[in-house]
Amino acid sequence: NGIITAANLTNNTTCTVNFAINTYTVSFVSNNTNYGTVADASKTVNHGSSTSTTITPKTGYHYASLSCTGGSVSGSTVTVSNVTDNITCTVNFAINTYTVSFVSNNTNYGIYQFWYNLGAKRVVPARELSIAEITEIKNNFIICHEMKIGKKRN
Repeated sequence: NGIITAANLTNNTTCTVNFAINTYTVSFVSNNTNYGTVADASKTVNHGSSTSTTITPKTGYHYASLSCTGGSVSGSTVTVSNVTDNITCTVNFAINTYTVSFVSNNTNYGIYQFWYNLGAKRVVPARELSIAEITEIKNNFIICHEMKIGKKRN
């Protein structure tokens, strides 16, 4: 409570008061250890200070986001600044995703529907399409607007 009471003093007396800074625990966790790891599980930090740790996504995964107060990420380093309470930081890793394109020699709408049903987002014909072929695809391929149909990139 900050009050010191000295009773029955008969002489000059020296009182020594020792103060200690408040310390807090900053915990670091991965949302899934199969996706990535955090170097330090927890660190003890003085009031108002900062701490950091290293994160490492596993092959096929990447850092996605950080959930904690006062936390930031730069490269593979998580830093928590101005710590004034116990904090838990969750590092969220996510699986990498890739776009796959297929080249088709067929030019009728059925082939585009086939690749779309398999999850393709882009089909590149092996040759330029005629106006009639493009019209057939647009008229018969109901979800044509969701799939890119065009030239192969160099």
